[in-house]
Amino acid sequence: MSTVKYLLLDRDMIELT
Repeated sequence: MSTVKYLLLDRDMIELT
């Protein structure tokens, strides 16, 4: 389930920006 990890990372990046 690597897709979930990528989604979580994407969300983190968006929050940082």
